[in-house]
Amino acid sequence: MASVEEQKRQTELLNQFFEAQPLNYVFTLADENFSKYKRYRVAIAGFSHYLKSWPDDVSIRLNLAVAYNQVGMYEAAEDAVDYVFAHKWRHFPDGMDVARNWTALMQNN
Repeated sequence: MASVEEQKRQTELLNQFFEAQPLNYVFTLADENFSKYKRYRVAIAGFSHYLKSWPDDVSIRLNLAVAYNQVGMYEAAEDAVDYVFAHKWRHFPDGMDVARNWTALMQNN
């Protein structure tokens, strides 16, 4: 496992990389590569970067919750799901159902 200093440096480099890429590419990397291959911490960074520009993207917000949950960051996962509820995104009813299911699942952790 990398030291705290190495992790900070990796985070800085990753953020620089994401800043230089189109958002759709950042999403693709986070969703189809990092999450798929269980690189959840990197996926979290990608989803978080994407949400800076598109904070109302329910799907990405819920993907972020899943990634947080996978690395044991349960409070952050719950916060991501709570954000969906707090903003009452009725135009995305499937997302609200997924958020409810995740809330139930996280209560079992």
